[in-house]
Amino acid sequence: MDHRAVILNNRICLPGSHARESVSRGKLDYLTQREGVVQEPTEDDILRQKQNEILGKLDYVAHRKGAVFEPGTNCALFDQSGVADIEAVRQELAENPGAVITSVVAVKREDAKALHLESKQDFERFLRANWSDHIAQTGVISRENVRWCAAYHTNCDKNWHVHVLTWDKSGRYNCLIPKKHLEKARRDLVHKAMEPARQEISLERTQLRNQLVERMKSTALSRSQEKLARQIARELPRQGSLKYASLAKSHPEITSKVDALVAKRIAANSELQQQIAAWRQAVEKHADFKGLSGKPREAHIQAAESDLANRMGNAQIRAIRQEAMPPQQADAAAASSSIAFTFSQLAAAIASGSPYRQSTHRHNGPHQEQRHHKHKPQLTPKGASHKKEITL
Repeated sequence: MDHRAVILNNRICLPGSHARESVSRGKLDYLTQREGVVQEPTEDDILRQKQNEILGKLDYVAHRKGAVFEPGTNCALFDQSGVADIEAVRQELAENPGAVITSVVAVKREDAKALHLESKQDFERFLRANWSDHIAQTGVISRENVRWCAAYHTNCDKNWHVHVLTWDKSGRYNCLIPKKHLEKARRDLVHKAMEPARQEISLERTQLRNQLVERMKSTALSRSQEKLARQIARELPRQGSLKYASLAKSHPEITSKVDALVAKRIAANSELQQQIAAWRQAVEKHADFKGLSGKPREAHIQAAESDLANRMGNAQIRAIRQEAMPPQQADAAAASSSIAFTFSQLAAAIASGSPYRQSTHRHNGPHQEQRHHKHKPQLTPKGASHKKEITL
């Protein structure tokens, strides 16, 4: 599945054209009565009906669009506020002097579930959340003047779709939309429609990557692999960072051997190979869901592969260090935040101006004689050990 799973077509019906006249005369009948239209109210429609009834009792209904429907009536037409009154919309369109945008938003049936767009209620929620912003993005109607209504159809074997009519409440909209503006708005709307699937595949990709890293830590080595691991352990520098990315800059010959060891382990383990294949498929799907193609798509996949190589390299180096060092030494190396001082090092630190040096406090006031108060030397912070080797 990629961005072609969601299709958006628009047509501009300018005033005076045959298409504009047909919108007022018969378009609403086509939207709300043809075979395949869903006329039943959704749970959202029923909830909004109750809200409209409450607002009507409070005398606020005049400030809210949306009709209160009766059971058994045609509830196919919906708008931003709920079920739309067909005759009221027909009259509104007939009296509006501006242009009308007729649109179709379609989703392939096989992709509808992943996109959470497989029912009338799904499309209602999607349009109410995004359609006004989509039209405003084209630059021809301000957001506060966007007026639209839609109907959900199931008559096509290949997709689910909604027909949408959009116009300017003020009646001032009367022009074509620049192609580049229309295309940008279309891409952004499709991007929003793909968001649920993109989030799911992103989570799957992350989980697969983490599983690969954990398997790299836990899987036992063969004899030939152990030999290479011991060689890498001997060549690891005694100072500086042992992170894969840092070693790639300072000791590329070591990371080359780490890469070779990782490659050997993958080649010898069918489960690792299957996991990597699933991870790569998830990465490619993620690129498709983002609408990437050509060089941007290649760069996206390459960045993901570099990230995985870095993480697996770090996992392999960590495993090598743990195997090469005695348990106590490995634990001490892992505690990178601790610093060990001998007495001689501590004395040198005191002499060079350490915060643990013996200090003489002076209280100097204006026109006062300087007085020197000597305090007991404080060589270590409170609670520190006085053993031969001190960990701070």
